This record gives sequence, structure tokens and C-alpha cells, in this order.
Amino acid sequence: MSDALAIPGQDPEETPVLNPNIEEDTLRKLYHKIAVILSQLSRPTSTRIGSLIEGSNGQLSVAGRPITQNMNSMIQLANIPKAVLPEPHQTYESADGWYTASAEMHMAQLLFQHNDLVRSENDCRNKYVARFLFHYLAKQGQLSSFGFSDDDWSAQSRVSKFTCAMPKESDGFRLWCDDLRPVNLLVNQEDDIIAAIDWEFTYVAPMQFSLDPPWWLLLEALEMWSQGIDDWADLYNERLTTWLLAMEDTENDETRTSPFKLSDYIRESWSSVLDGKEANDQSLMLRYGTMLAFCAKASLGTAAAVAFQQRAWLVIRHKMARIDTVDSIFTANTDIFSLLTWSSIKKAKIGTLIAIYCWITPLVVVLTSETLSVVVGSRVVNGTCPNVRTLNFSNEKSFYWRNRTQIDGLYLIPVSEWNSTYPGDIDTLAEPSKFDYWSRPSQQWQDMIASRVALSNEPLVRKGTGEEICSSSWNCSYVLNFVAPGYKCEKLASGIDSKVQSLGQSTPPFNTSVLAPSGDMVYHAVNDLGEYGDSQIPSDDSGFPKQSPPFPKNLGAFRTEPIMWIGYCTVEDYSKSQPNSEDVEGWHTAYTPVIFGCEHYEVNYTIQFDYVGGVQSHKVLHRDYLRKPSDVGEYRLTGAYHSLGYALRRIFNGTTTMPRYDVQSKLLLTPLIDRLNYLPVKNLPEAIVQMYENMIISLLAEPSINVVSWASNGEPSGAAKGGPSTNYPCQKQRYTNVFEYNKVQLLAVYAASIALATAAVLLGLQAYREEGRMRDMKPPSIIAASRASELHESGVKGEARIGYGLVEENGRNVRSFGVEGNVTQQQSQRVY
Repeated sequence: MSDALAIPGQDPEETPVLNPNIEEDTLRKLYHKIAVILSQLSRPTSTRIGSLIEGSNGQLSVAGRPITQNMNSMIQLANIPKAVLPEPHQTYESADGWYTASAEMHMAQLLFQHNDLVRSENDCRNKYVARFLFHYLAKQGQLSSFGFSDDDWSAQSRVSKFTCAMPKESDGFRLWCDDLRPVNLLVNQEDDIIAAIDWEFTYVAPMQFSLDPPWWLLLEALEMWSQGIDDWADLYNERLTTWLLAMEDTENDETRTSPFKLSDYIRESWSSVLDGKEANDQSLMLRYGTMLAFCAKASLGTAAAVAFQQRAWLVIRHKMARIDTVDSIFTANTDIFSLLTWSSIKKAKIGTLIAIYCWITPLVVVLTSETLSVVVGSRVVNGTCPNVRTLNFSNEKSFYWRNRTQIDGLYLIPVSEWNSTYPGDIDTLAEPSKFDYWSRPSQQWQDMIASRVALSNEPLVRKGTGEEICSSSWNCSYVLNFVAPGYKCEKLASGIDSKVQSLGQSTPPFNTSVLAPSGDMVYHAVNDLGEYGDSQIPSDDSGFPKQSPPFPKNLGAFRTEPIMWIGYCTVEDYSKSQPNSEDVEGWHTAYTPVIFGCEHYEVNYTIQFDYVGGVQSHKVLHRDYLRKPSDVGEYRLTGAYHSLGYALRRIFNGTTTMPRYDVQSKLLLTPLIDRLNYLPVKNLPEAIVQMYENMIISLLAEPSINVVSWASNGEPSGAAKGGPSTNYPCQKQRYTNVFEYNKVQLLAVYAASIALATAAVLLGLQAYREEGRMRDMKPPSIIAASRASELHESGVKGEARIGYGLVEENGRNVRSFGVEGNVTQQQSQRVY
């Protein structure tokens, strides 16, 4: 089935991806065929959760623990002890019981799995907290209600109103297969399903499993989607609509009714609300809200106005009032002065309340229009980023300068240059006298990277890296873990005439007497003791030894890795000029000599990289010093480490002598020296470690360096952009306008308005029932109500009281307004 759904001609070695050009009708038909199987699978029920086991009588029963795909991966791939799994015959009588057991297995996986489950301390903390919360909610019995109408505890329930009820355990648990997906469905030439395979992870599971949308609608899983989580979600949402239609087709075709409809639950499971979503089509959304508010105001106000008219007629039918009072009773909802007339308020209390409601209905527009606003917010997405590179120095082990690797036509660059005892190809096992040996750091490393970093003490960043990894308008961050060289510095002496300690078994070649104030130096570094000789043996212009074999035993051997022995002086105030000789007052009190040593180590780095506005920054989260570089069996790798350290040692080697501030060191070219007194920075050991790390990280700015590799697989990257296989876990963030929805205010305003309008309508209906007909203020109604001839008296006597009822006119009774005493009304004690 996956072949029918996937992109035609896709590499069979790659995971299939849903064909984006597949016709909607075709997709719906294929989905429908899968939906039939899922519907049938969800029909058998059981009272317990577990695996089906065939008894001696041939009957199947739930008598064993569930066998899930995750449990299999824990044992087969992560080498987790089987003891962490439930007992073989353990079954579960509730969904929460199984959720709790699953949570405990997830916690055990974090404890026992050691192969790349955790990338950093923060990653470990996040995974532990997530598992702890999952376990807590499971034990509290809350997970089984999540996402249903019974959910009254989750943050999502305060945002979205769920309507589908939680499945009742009395309805039974359902069959479920973890691995049921298109790739395991066999079809014929007409794409009809003829078989389903790989049922080994089938068990009776909580009903909730069957009610979620299937993850495989796009065939490729979310975490492996090359374009990231946003693109996957958008496409998934489109295909989910088709899947729901296919589910509804299946349910409509079935003759047997079910107590629930999968399509309803799946639709609600994926539903989302506008709150917190990115504010697209802002003006359109706000117009929709305003339009809704105006429609609500108009409809509610009209209903109240009609009810008001019925109440006004009812009052006049049962009570007598002066003409100005009658006028106020009928116009209170349109004339503010009529509303405030005390006589009309006394006569028509209910009508006055309805009139007040008519006057305040515009607040519906005002108050509800403010419930949806646009604010600046951040959108955070945990997904993958392409083109993430790391450092893999093990690539240097296989580097062979005679046959250099090419990627996209460009040669990879080593960090070391090599000499050889033989100009041709070498088989070191067959001919021990023919071998390559280290010569010097490569120019690309020493001049293009190390020297440039030393000038600014800032890591180099390749132009466009942020956009290449994060994509435009996004910030992103990720954590890398790699092994690379690093320096570890230790203070050995501080103060005049202080005793100098040893560094391991090594002793510094000088003491504080060479530094001010005892000596005339403010900086003294010896970084080349035991350094690899520039000329290992007399050689010709091509670097080949002039002498014939046998060669010296130690030719090309790294006998030791030099220690950086550095002494320098600190002062209290670097912003003031300091004495430059012992003849100047304050010389003996101004300077404090410090000596420290730095050793070269192999370090396991954990570094977080952040890209904000396309600008790269990094933070070293952890350094694990593993060992000092050794040349035993690791010559090329040790050579690479030596090349990197050599560049740093050369920069800091030298002296600064008073009184002429004679700086004989490339330290002068770095930001680590004060330009007023030419003193090194106060925290020089930490600054050296940081500069070296900046150099190491700057290797990433030149992807053609052999050690620069894809973070996803460790293979050399070269300068070209990578494909989907280079995706690496990252967190993406961007600041954007988002909708902020005040749901409480909106519901409160509409609820109050509808409740008051409903009360007004009911009162209007009651008036209509008594009157026997609907009354209005149209001209025919007014003419009909004022046909009594004696009404002229009301115009003469302003204090005359009138009412509505039966008036005798020309020997017959008519319904009309009449003067008090000439009209017959029904009397009542009720409130009007």
C-alpha cells in the first residue's frame, strides 16, 4: 500500500513519503481501504489489557503482558535488562494501570540506556521531568481522561472545549497493533488489500489508542521529516481532512452500529483553537470578530425591542396614565429622556429594564471586540534543523594525503602537513622503512583559522550559516557533543618569592624571581620545551630524507606534548599607568607575579549553539577531560591534536620585558594584552582556555576541513549543503504576532447578553399571550388604537389620563386609547 501512496520512483532504500501530487479521490479511496481494517480491528473487545494467548482448548484470551514495539526496542536496541518489563503474565484492568506501567518502563529506559539517549545535562533533565510528570499523571488517573469532555485538569481543557466523552472501560478495551501502517499492507494490481503482515506487536490496548489520528498519514514520521515540524503539521492537517472523510465513508457503509464514531474522536483529537496561534490574516480575523459582535448586537437588540413593545402595550391596556407618561412608556428604548421619566418607570418597571438593556447592547460590540487581540509572542518548535555540522577528529585517522577525499569535486583539507620517507604509495605493514611522519600544522588551520581567531578572540562564523541551519526569520539552538583537544590550566604560584608547585611530575623551568618586582619581566612564557623538531632529519627540498634506511628510531615520534609554562604579573588597577622600573616609586608593591601551567588534553565537549538574528553564539556546557594525547596507535589523530595545540603555543610563547615594554610575543596581536601597560589580562589562564576553544569551534566555519562532519552521522561534510539525512534535533524560535484570546470575557459578555435577551423575549411572549396578538408601532396600529373621538379631550387637558381598552363609539365597543372614565380595562396587581 505504501507504494501506491508514495512518490513514484523513490529510492527503495529510503523511507517512503506520501506523493504530494496524488489525486484527492485516489487518496480517499486508499485511505478508506485502510480505515476498514482499523474499524474492524477496533470491534473485538476485552475486559483486560494484554496480549492474546491461545489456550489448550484453542481459545484466545488475554493472559499475557502487552508486547509493544517500544518494549522490543528497549531490549533489542538499547540492551535494557528484561527485568524492567512487566511480569510475563501481567495484565491490566484499567487504562491508567497500563499507563502507569508504561511510564515506569520509560523511566527505566532513561536509567539503563547508554547509547546516545542523553546528549547533555539539560537534555537529561528535560527527559527526566517529562517522564516524571507522565508517571505522576498516570498514577493520579488523569491520563485516561485527557482530551475528552471529562478532562477538567489539563491546561488544554481551559483553552479548548472538548465534546467527546471519555471511553467507558465497561465498553471494553480494543485490539491495537503498533506496527499497522501502509508499508505492512499487501495490495493487488487494483490496490485492494489482500493481506496485512507483521502483527507481532498486537495486543488489547486502551480504547484511547484507537481514537487518535494515525501518525503515518504522510508515511514519514514527524521526527524524520526533513522540512521540519511546521511543514509536517501543515501537510498532515490537509491529509487528516481526507482521512476523516474516509473514516466517515467507512462508518456509513457499516451495517453494525458502534457506541462511538472514530471520526468524531479523531477530529477532536487534532482540533486546535486560535489562541496562541500565529496571527495570520490579522485584519480579517479581527473583522470576523467585529462582524460577529455586530450581528449579535443587532439580533439581541431587535429581539429586546420587540419584547419592549409588547410590554408597553400591556401596561397601557391595564393602567391609566398621563399622555406624557404614555409617550415615555413607548419611547424609553429610543429616547434617553423618556427612559429617565419617573412616572413611566413607576408604571412600567419591566419595560424600563428591557429599555435599559436595549441601550446597553452596543457594549456587546465594544467588549467582545477586545477579546481577540494581537500581541508579540514567541513561537517555539522542537524539531530538526538541516546542515548542522560538528567536529569528528576520528576522520583524521583515515586521512591519506596521497589519496585525498573529494566531496562535490573539492578536496578535503587536513589540519596537518606530512613528510614521508618514500615518494610512492606506502604499505607500512610490508615495508616498515616506508612511512609518513608529521611535518607541521596546515596553513589553512594555522593562518586562516588560528591566527584570525587570535586577533579578535572571537570564533569565526561562515556567512549564511544561521539561515542555512535555522531558515530565514527563525532563531534556533542545538547542543553538540564531540571529542576535541583542549587545554587545562592550573595555577602553580602566586606572590613574590612564593614556592612554585609541580604540575604532575613536571616542574616549571623558572620561578617568580624572573617576574616583577624581583625581575624585569611582566610576562614570561616557555611553551616549546620538548617540542617536535622542525627538521626531524636532513631532507631534500621535497621533504624526503637524504640518508638511506635504516632511519633513526624516533623519526617522526611525538616524544612529549609540550606544557605551556607561563608567568605574568597582575596589578590592582589596570586603568592606571604602572611603574616600569625599580627606580620608579611603587615598583615593589604594584606587581603580583603568577605562574601557571597548561596541559593539552583530549576533551569531551558539550556545547550549545544559538543563532539569534543569524548571529552565532555558543556556550560550553560541560568539559570532560579524558586523557593527554598519546601517539601510541593513534599517530594521525595525535598529529591533528598536536597541530591545533602548536598554533596556540606559538602565539603565547615569548616575553615582555621592562622598562621599555619590549613585547617579544604574538600575544601583542591578541586582545589578551592591556594597551596601557602591556600587561596580560588578569584572568589569563581562563582566557587562554577560551581562546583555544574559540579556535576549535572556528573549524566549523571552514567545512572543507577534514574533521568537520555532519552532526547526524559523523561523516565529513564538505562545503556543500546537506539533504534530509543531515537533519539534527534542534529547537527553533521566532518572535511573531500571535492572537491573544480572552475567552472568559467573551463568554461572559455573550452569556449575559443572551440571558438578558432571553428574559426580555420571555416577558414579551407573556405579554403577547395576554394580549392575544403581536403589537407594534407601525402607522396602521397607531391609527387603529386612536380612533375614539373623545381623544381630543386629551389634547385640551394636559393632566388627562388615558389608557387602552374597550371604548364605546357610536353604540359599539372598539379597542382604542380612551380618556379615563370612558375606557374599560382589565385590572391586575402584577408588576408591569
